[in-house]
Amino acid sequence: MSSGELRPYLIEKYDGDVIISTVLTQVSVGGFRNPRYQRIMLDTPLSRVEKIDKALLEIAVTTPFNPLNSKWKLVFDGFTLTREFKPQLSVEEDGAYHSKLLFDITPVIKPYNRHAVGVQFDGAQPLTIDHVNLLVFYPTSEVKTSVAYFSGMLLLKPGETVEIPINIKPIEGEDFLKIIGVIPSKQAKIEFYLNGKMLNKFEGVIGVEEISYNDNIGVSSENKLKIVHLPAETKYYPNMFRLSTIIIGKAKYSMPDMDIGNVRILEDSIEVEIRNNNNIKPDRVVLLAISLGNIIFREKIEDFPENGVQVVRIPLNKNKAKTSPITLRIVWNKLSRSRFKEKRIEL
Repeated sequence: MSSGELRPYLIEKYDGDVIISTVLTQVSVGGFRNPRYQRIMLDTPLSRVEKIDKALLEIAVTTPFNPLNSKWKLVFDGFTLTREFKPQLSVEEDGAYHSKLLFDITPVIKPYNRHAVGVQFDGAQPLTIDHVNLLVFYPTSEVKTSVAYFSGMLLLKPGETVEIPINIKPIEGEDFLKIIGVIPSKQAKIEFYLNGKMLNKFEGVIGVEEISYNDNIGVSSENKLKIVHLPAETKYYPNMFRLSTIIIGKAKYSMPDMDIGNVRILEDSIEVEIRNNNNIKPDRVVLLAISLGNIIFREKIEDFPENGVQVVRIPLNKNKAKTSPITLRIVWNKLSRSRFKEKRIEL
């Protein structure tokens, strides 16, 4: 039997966009040779945002002691978080405590593109931050989102399987999914299935890993997510896979339709026409020129023209470029989504 639990903290349909920012790098504070303070940076690609409706901060922590009896400090963008300092869920496994804390930081968050999470601990034994998640909900008429958010700590031994029913409010749009877990050994094999179809597999890796999709993977209003920790061919220790976070849903975006139009090869340059085939304005467009795997040119267009056409001149050194083909790539953003297209040209 699996131990621990994963709780549904949020299942809702929302008139706006949901930004999910994740840091998986494990950092330790306190104990022998570790710093007493660590700072973790979270990027949130917000664009022209004046209001945030909701923000949730999730912290996964591992300690060799009961964290209920310890004092440590958590700071978000300079604000000390004191509302909920004891773990909302904690599971003990062979002397280690795996805990999950969830904070509603809506009152203190500002619409910045970057946020800092600071952790301070002066104890004799280390406190390890396994991963940090930030979910930001901001209103916009250009996006409709249906999302389910499960958080906690669910432990699976080799040979154990768990199936989690996840219902979301029905909506048309693009699928998205994020699963975060902690793999105990490179010998562990973890399989993930959505509605009967295999999505992905963890194998040959160790530590905190994630599965992330922003395309059509078969998300519906009624879903079954199955996680299988395959039986071990040889014993390994530790051997418990820790399932930490599931974020799943659909989002309907009004996206620009960008394209690379006419390309003129001149004596000392290349003129590239970038076109927008509909009247939905991108937040940002970047043109890259790539030769032999190296970026030889980059230009960022922050304010795309109203007529939907922009001509960019790429300086060209034919002696350096020789006869190698060049790949032109445009990348564009709208709110939290990005797209790209490429065109290969011969000089």
